[in-house]
Order: sequence, then structure tokens, then C-alpha cells
Amino acid sequence: MTVRKKFRIGGGEPDGSSYSAAERSQFPRGADVPTVPLPLGSIKPRGWLKEQISLAANGMTGKLGDISDFLKSDNGWLCPEYTTEDLRRDTGRADEPYFRSAWEEQAYWLRGAFRLAVMSDSEELYETCIKYINILLNSAEPDGWFGPQALKNAEPERGVFCDIWPHMVIGDLLFDYYEYTSDRRALRLLLDFCRFCMNLPDDKFIPGGWKNWQGVIQYQRCGEMIPLLSRLYALTDDECLPKLAERFYKVYLSQEGDDADSINAHVVNFAQRFRYSASYWKFSRDEADIIKSEQLYDEHIRRWGQMPGGVYAADERTREGKHDPRQGFETCAMAEIVNSFLVMSCVTGDPLYSDRIEDMIFNSAPAAFTPDHKALHYLTAPNQLTLDAETHDYTNQRMQTRYTAFGYRCCQHNAGMLWPNFIRSAFLHSEAPDGTGHDLTAWSYCPCELETNVDSHPVRIIEETDYPFENTVRFKVTSDGAIFAVYFRIPDWSDGLEININGKEWSAEGQGNLLEVLRAWKDDEVLIRFRPKIRLRHFPQNGDCVCVDCGPLTYSLALEEEWIEADRHIDKAGNEWSDWDVMTETPYAYALNLSKPITVERKKPVGMLPFTIQGAPITLKAWGRPIEWGMSIKNTIDPVPKSPVPIPEGEDVPLLLRPMGCQRVRLSCFPWFRSDC
Repeated sequence: MTVRKKFRIGGGEPDGSSYSAAERSQFPRGADVPTVPLPLGSIKPRGWLKEQISLAANGMTGKLGDISDFLKSDNGWLCPEYTTEDLRRDTGRADEPYFRSAWEEQAYWLRGAFRLAVMSDSEELYETCIKYINILLNSAEPDGWFGPQALKNAEPERGVFCDIWPHMVIGDLLFDYYEYTSDRRALRLLLDFCRFCMNLPDDKFIPGGWKNWQGVIQYQRCGEMIPLLSRLYALTDDECLPKLAERFYKVYLSQEGDDADSINAHVVNFAQRFRYSASYWKFSRDEADIIKSEQLYDEHIRRWGQMPGGVYAADERTREGKHDPRQGFETCAMAEIVNSFLVMSCVTGDPLYSDRIEDMIFNSAPAAFTPDHKALHYLTAPNQLTLDAETHDYTNQRMQTRYTAFGYRCCQHNAGMLWPNFIRSAFLHSEAPDGTGHDLTAWSYCPCELETNVDSHPVRIIEETDYPFENTVRFKVTSDGAIFAVYFRIPDWSDGLEININGKEWSAEGQGNLLEVLRAWKDDEVLIRFRPKIRLRHFPQNGDCVCVDCGPLTYSLALEEEWIEADRHIDKAGNEWSDWDVMTETPYAYALNLSKPITVERKKPVGMLPFTIQGAPITLKAWGRPIEWGMSIKNTIDPVPKSPVPIPEGEDVPLLLRPMGCQRVRLSCFPWFRSDC
């Protein structure tokens, strides 16, 4: 396991009356310091982030009950008494009828929608979620089962089996609900369901060998239950839970080898599965489990993830010869991999996972949605010039990139947890290294407000910042004089930082570290200034192409966008929704001249919609020359030409670069040359 160094500001009395220079100390984070997310509702967004959450609550995710056929009033999660026969009769489907009415879609949506409702203070969305939750709580059976009967006795093409995959998802919702409301019925329901799973005979517990999609999913994603079991165990010490976690983990281990390689080729499978071993560390305490997950992730990214934005080349599945930044990444996988990075953060305590969360959220996630959050698309790529209903050079030969609220089944329902999970990563709660109390860690930086208790002391922190578009973050900490540590993450891209505490200034060197401030907190102000610089990242596997980074942001060529309304839909409530194609006529075929400097061109105040071409608060200026670079296959941009390219004829022209999260059509990986060679 990677051990990150921790800097400590201290050396005087705990009240902070005197400090030495930042001194180095070292201890393992994670394995020795349990770290957990704060309960849902502890962190509320502010500023531009609050606007994103509000748009989502009033956009596609919040109104999905009026849009999605999966969320009809007679779906199997609102009518759990429906059997497979009932659903077959109502849907007219002879094959897996429960798939349309009582499977993962409702569970996906509820998990994200409840978090969104709490963080946005949307009473309407909250009441909709509570309706589902109350029905779930009242559906408990003596053997521990709850929810749709059609899942308890699912009937795919070869006999009856018990499909518990959707319960792995809905379990997260119920735990969030318990933390938010203290309603012990939810805790009892979850524990009883764990006993139901424990009592399933081996031939009924996640059996393999299925050909239908539903049976395959619970087998391949069996480890999704383990983080929930560890949260329950930390709360209850119920001895059934470690045994059940081992049972789930053994199913995962049975899939190693060629079988695992095939399973992990699926974009969402890998986004979830790479962390299963590390998740099990909470029970095994075997450091090898953490190492196994880290190695699996690193190997996958080395092969398929040689591109910016935290994504890897898997437009549904990885494909030999298709590892260029033009290959897409599924929106559902964005939601799941941010969730996985949050799990890995809590297991390892390694700040690297917060860097990865921010990379995905700031550089890729915004482009998956329209700016008003009223539509999304299936695939987003670092180099992507045409968003429409055409097939393009992707695994699935159907519409993948047009923005719509009325398609892309799994993404449509699962994307709702993406931004709420980022907000949950803003602060983590951990046990102090000496076991004497608890600490807080500022993990992912964003404008937000935290209200919590540290060892029964009330704590309020207001985080004011325009990060990631600026390099300063201000924390206003209010408490009653309680003594505890707050750790501030030094991002991997920042070579140290300056920190000002109530007017006193220090510097800390290094990167990818945690800075500890231990003091008696009352009415204190902490100002952090990072040290961003413009950097070039090379990707040798993809022709040694480069991307341009500054701080947590990666930059795209500034392409103007033409938004074309392609279709309109009327939802069940009579509201109108538009589908959108996005094109560009801006020339894109340039190679960067790396002999010329790249400079910050323009800054402006950060507005409520910074992730748009109109709202982009910062731009860079680079230099380059036109080259030949076309679209050979189905209007999909060709792979990046191998670099260094022959020095193009003519003079350098200035190239404007915007944050790639501000661009829906974008070109973020460039060929290059050097004019001074």
C-alpha cells in the first residue's frame, strides 16, 4: 500500500498560540486510521456547486418519474407484491418480465435521487423518495426478504433464481436514509436481509453460468455488497456480517483468470470491480487486498487509460486496437468510478483518490450532461467532435452521443448520484492516529458548508472557493474550543502550498500529501493557496500525444458549438423536453508547438454555470500549426497522429484552450512538434 507523508503544523500548545515551521512526520493512513464519509446531509453545496445540484433536482434526474417507463406508478418497487406472473401479464413480455419493472433502474434512481433531494432541499423530490422507502420498509417478510416478489423468484431462461443485485444498490439508499433520519426500521430491514442472504443455500446464492443479462449482473458485481456490510458492521458489530462478506468475496475470487479479464472488459464492471479486494480489507485486514486493487487499477489504466479526464477507452467494452482518446466512456461508469474512488479513499486514506475524483468531476462529468441537466448522453470522450444520433466507431452501433432525457437506460437512472457523491467527498471523518478521538479531512475541494460533531462537539465549517478555477480555498471553522485535527489535502499537481491560520503564514512542500492542523478550534480562519503550473502530459501508447493541464483542470481546444434541437418529447406530466445534437465548424486539426510557451490568457469571475463555453472562467493560449487529421470511420475523429509530427509548413498560429469540462465537443489530446529542433 502506498504510504503518503503527512505534514504537521504544531509544536506549541493545542490552542495554536505558537507554531514551529511545518515539520515532517510519517505514518500509514487508511490501514491504521479508519476513514468514513460523513452522514448524508452533513455537507451542503454552495455557490456554483449548489446551482449544479439545483439544476439536477429540477432537471432530468429530479423529474425522471414523469419521464421513465421504469418508474411508472405500478412498478415492482412500488407494488412489491407483484409476482413474475403478474408482471408477465401486465407487460406482455414472456422473457424476464421483471426486467422492465422491478430491477436495477428503480434502485439506481432512488439512490441518487434521495441524496440529491437532501442536498438540494427539494421537498417534492424528497417526498417522492420517502413514498418508495415507506413501501420498502413495509414489505419486510419473516425470512428477511423485502421488495419485489418478482426478484425473489426471478424466472429467466433456465429456471428460477433469487436476484439480489438490485438490493445491493437499494441497500445504499436505506443506509443513507437511516443516517439521515435515525429511523431504525431501515437498519433492521438491512440486517434481516443480510440474514436472508446468509441463509440462502449455495446453489441459490449468486449462481454463475447464466446467459441472460440479469443473472450475469449479480454474479459479476457480487462485491458491491461489501462496502454496505462494512458500514453496517462498524455500526452494529453483528457477527453475521463478516461471514456474509466472506461469502460474497469468495464468489468474486472464483472469477479470477480469463473469466475476470472478460468481465472487466465491460466499462461499468471494471469501474466497480477493481475495488472489491480493497473493500474486503475492512474485514480481512490483509494489506495484500488493498495492493491487489491498486495493481488491478494501475494495470488497466496503463493499457486503456492513456488519456486525460480520468476515463479509459471502453465505449461499452474495451477492444483491441481501440485505446485512443476518441473512444468513449459511459456516463454510468463515471458515476460508479467516482463512487469507487470514494470507497478507496476511505480504505486507503491516500489523497491520490481525491485527485482522481476531481479529475473525473471537473474534466469529464460536465460534458456528459447538457448545462441545464435536462438531458445526458451515453458516451463522452476526450476527443469528440460530433454529438448526434449516428453510430460512430463505438462498440454499440446505435445512438450513443445525442443528448436526451428519454434514453440510455442505465445512465438515465444512475447518473443522479454523480454530483452528490462528489459533495460527499468534500470532507471525511477519521479516527485520530492515537485513538483518542476523531479528526476531519478536507478531501475534495469545492464551495460547501459542513455541520457535524467531533467527539460530541459541534463543528461548522464554511468552505469558500471558486476552485477548480482558482487556487485559493478559505475555511471558516466554528466550534466550542474542541481540540482535534483538520487535515488539508495537498493535491498531486501542487508542489506544496501556503497556509494562513488567523493571520500567521506557513509553507509546506511536497505533493500528494496531507497537512495536519491540530488545535483548539473556536472561531478560526484558514486560507490555503496552492501552486498550480501549466504542465504537459505525454501518452506514449497513443502516439506520444499530449494534453495540457493547469491545476486540476485539463484543457481542450476552444471549439465553438452549434446546438441543434433534434427532437421533442412530452412527459407524463405534460412537460416538454428537447433532444440536442452538438456540432462544431471550428477547425480542429492542429499540432501544438512545444517550443512555444503556453500562457494563461484570460480570467473572469466564476459564474453559476462555469462548465460552458460561455461561462469558462479561464483560458490558455498555446501555439500550433494546421496538419492533416480527418474522420475516416463513421464521422469519428481519427486516432491522434504519432508525435513528433514532421514540422508543418507555415507560421505558428495562436490556439485558445478552454477547460475540457466547459466543452461538449472537444479536442483534448494533441499531436505535437518542436520548431527549435
